[in-house]
Amino acid sequence: MRKLLPILLAPLFFGFMLLPNQTFYADPRQNLFPAGAFSDAKKPDAKYWTDLAAFDAGDVKVQGEFLVLQNADAGKTVQVQAVLPLDPEYRWIAASAVVVARNVVLSPDAADDAAAVSLTFLDKNKQLLEPFATFSPLLKGKYTGQKARMASAAIPDNAAFVAITPRLDHVTGTLAVARIVITIPDPDKNADPEKVVALHKYIKAGNLEAVKRLVAPDKNMLESRNMDYDVGTPLIGAAWEGKADIAQFLLDAGADPLATDQNYQTTATYWAAYWGRPAVLKILLPLTKDDPKELVQAVTVGRSRNHKNTPDSDFQACLDLLNNIPTTLPAATSLP
Repeated sequence: MRKLLPILLAPLFFGFMLLPNQTFYADPRQNLFPAGAFSDAKKPDAKYWTDLAAFDAGDVKVQGEFLVLQNADAGKTVQVQAVLPLDPEYRWIAASAVVVARNVVLSPDAADDAAAVSLTFLDKNKQLLEPFATFSPLLKGKYTGQKARMASAAIPDNAAFVAITPRLDHVTGTLAVARIVITIPDPDKNADPEKVVALHKYIKAGNLEAVKRLVAPDKNMLESRNMDYDVGTPLIGAAWEGKADIAQFLLDAGADPLATDQNYQTTATYWAAYWGRPAVLKILLPLTKDDPKELVQAVTVGRSRNHKNTPDSDFQACLDLLNNIPTTLPAATSLP
């Protein structure tokens, strides 16, 4: 089912980005907020989360990896909050989360955080200092969608905590949140956000020499991400855009072919299939662990939608490559 998410949801999201791309990446491997993973809990850990009465009332529950808020009464607010302590030595903070909306209706004058995850800095008395970020999948009006969101900021000198608050504030519908990640990037060691933005632009433009200039001196760039390519790696971007020479360079430099994007948890190989990129798919197929049946499905659905006006012959070439994989699976079929 994981691989079906782009197929089911992709038409809703491409082009919607509510936050700037220029931000430090919140690497899940360095997450300081274990309470942001919900899959093993019936409700969030009371060590971090407060205001748990919403669970007792049935307005908030855990479903798989998602924390799900439901509100049927536009006259009330449904929310829970977690408060994470900050070490005085921390200088920067980076955060990300996957947020999903279902049948949420926003009035034209609704606040930005009416159906969202809000992050705010608190002082030592847990009083509000200033907002940090708002993660919302919503546009004004009625909208159903899912998106990975990320942001980073310098931590105020007198900040002692960061508060994480999923809420439906006088809004009906469902808000689901997964994979809340809070990390502390080091500007002296982590990839410079401006260079990350430039790298992804060069990948899109197919500028191999510019990509080499950015990656060669700093291998951290191989894992650098922003909100492009569903919070994907540079290799995912190269597969997405069909830049085979860049994909090969990134692999030779040490890029992980099994790395997944943060929105749909899918690989560069999957995206090469979905977007109809046979040259990149040919490079990646020997390195993938993706199920060939799911790659065939990706090609077929991407071909039927063809968001980028890819030549039909490119989708067919992808199917031909998949047909030639030694397998006991049924052969890929062409669309009529």
